[in-house]
Amino acid sequence: MKPEEWLSSYRLPVRQEIVSIMEQRDPFQIQYSFVPEHPASLLHKVQLVHQEWMEQGTMKRFHAKALFYQFVYELL
Repeated sequence: MKPEEWLSSYRLPVRQEIVSIMEQRDPFQIQYSFVPEHPASLLHKVQLVHQEWMEQGTMKRFHAKALFYQFVYELL
């Protein structure tokens, strides 16, 4: 089956089905946990993000966002 055919035949859930699934499983009440391999490195990244974010300027905010993306990459 070609991707176009699969997409055209795939039915997306309607709103009531989504509400029903959310009520049954309630994913926002599930507790998730994660133990990073290098927590000190992640802490350093978070501190850098905070430091850059607190400074004024468009480039500082841009750099903070870039550092945040690096943090997420290392976290995963």
